[in-house]
Amino acid sequence: MVNGNRITAAANEFVGLLQSAKMESIRRNGRVTVCPSTNGTSCGGANWRRVIVLAPDGVTVLRDQTVSADVLVSVSGSISGASANTIVFRSDGLAREGTTRTILTGKVRVCMDTTRPVLNARHISVSGARVSVDPALTSASCTTTVPNA
Repeated sequence: MVNGNRITAAANEFVGLLQSAKMESIRRNGRVTVCPSTNGTSCGGANWRRVIVLAPDGVTVLRDQTVSADVLVSVSGSISGASANTIVFRSDGLAREGTTRTILTGKVRVCMDTTRPVLNARHISVSGARVSVDPALTSASCTTTVPNA
């Protein structure tokens, strides 16, 4: 039960982070960036366990969030491609690929390498302004890649 709660809490925290970044981009009428961070002050690395939200100035940290050490967070789709591991919400509230006009589509996978619970992974889908959590998934192993994304 504890593991299931950790996975659910981590997925919900990530959804909340993305929703608040989207709202900040609209409120501030500018680009708000969500990215992995190694130091909590700037974007860097590929480990999405620690994520920051940067204001339109690209320097001010609006939010710094770290998930439990037991939980693995990984990305797929255009999130991990040309956008250099960033999710950028523009002033219209849509997530786009870095500096391009292409609408971002991808998944964030939150999982634990455990067999208890059997449903040990959640996928958070990001597509433009839509952020949603897919139903719980069974995963034989929790890896850094997101299958079928």
